[in-house]
Amino acid sequence: MKATQTAAGKLVKSLVGAVKDLKEASEDAAEKSDWINKFKTEANKVKSGLENKWYEIKDKWQKVVVKNRHDDTDDDDDDDDDDDDDIDDEDDIKSKSMNNLSKYLSGLVGVGSKILTKQGTIDWVQAKKFVGGLKEDLSTKFEEAGKLAKEDIGIIVNKFDDLKKFVDTEKVKQNMKATQTAAGKLVKSLVGAVKDLKEASEDAAEKSDWINKFKTEANKVKSGLENKWYEIKDKWQKVVVKNKHDDTDDDDDDDDDDKENIEKIQERE
Repeated sequence: MKATQTAAGKLVKSLVGAVKDLKEASEDAAEKSDWINKFKTEANKVKSGLENKWYEIKDKWQKVVVKNRHDDTDDDDDDDDDDDDDIDDEDDIKSKSMNNLSKYLSGLVGVGSKILTKQGTIDWVQAKKFVGGLKEDLSTKFEEAGKLAKEDIGIIVNKFDDLKKFVDTEKVKQNMKATQTAAGKLVKSLVGAVKDLKEASEDAAEKSDWINKFKTEANKVKSGLENKWYEIKDKWQKVVVKNKHDDTDDDDDDDDDDKENIEKIQERE
């Protein structure tokens, strides 16, 4: 019962996660001219990831069931609690430090979800709390796992510094609406990166080769974050240039109107 309950919980989480990933994929695709192919590509990745996740969870559950049946056969006198191993039991965790890191990052993701207000502005109090958690000495807290994640976490911390500078520049203040939209997306990408690292550490903790497993997934997170930031800031830059061009056209129209009014006055005189 306990192993099945844990497996079912993980399956539900994977489904909810897939829906969130599809939501993000649709948001990104909506901004592309080739939005159909963009969404198809990302949706296929979500589908593939979900299938792999389900296979891993159900395969692990099956192994626990077989092990429990074997234990029951060996010793019918054992208590039910001893027989009913949890999928997340310590025997199944290859790296406790990586598992603990995953739980810590999960808590930070909860804080990160409160950074953006309902109005789409940044709550810098929550942002500071979130970054403060990332700046903790993870190598002391989580030993080898913390050392492994230090560089990747550091990149996210530096990006928050970049974000603060971004929203404080004069060019940004002149394009407030576009900046607010871009800043919101940048925040989401950073919180999303921490969420991805949390999932990477959670998966790695269950692998014998957990170091390489985490490194591989962390590199994907890092690459994805860099690409996301480039796309968001590039789009913001194009909006700024367009706004500047529109303002120049308006000024030219105003000058033409002024010139025409002056000529009319001179004709009356």
